[in-house]
Amino acid sequence: MKAPAIASLTEQFIADLELVIVARKAQLVTGALGRIGPLARPLANVLPFARPRKKAAAQLCPAPGCTSRAAPAYGMLCAGHKDAPRATVKAWRAARRLRKGR
Repeated sequence: MKAPAIASLTEQFIADLELVIVARKAQLVTGALGRIGPLARPLANVLPFARPRKKAAAQLCPAPGCTSRAAPAYGMLCAGHKDAPRATVKAWRAARRLRKGR
């Protein structure tokens, strides 16, 4: 039962790989010739799955009034508040959730 699924996945991968290779060849040829046309478009426009990654928003420290960035090394607090007691941090996060309406 798994063999047909693997075979279909392999066939899809090969088809996608062929598409990438053909698009890249066309891009190189048109770039070398200096030709502008439908084959000279960037690779991201040819492949639907080649989208640029959207960067996540910076997470800020939950301390009231603090505008510094939080860091995983400090338990998602800023360097100035990294030594705050856990109960206090929990209260800060709860207050922030209430302000945001969650």
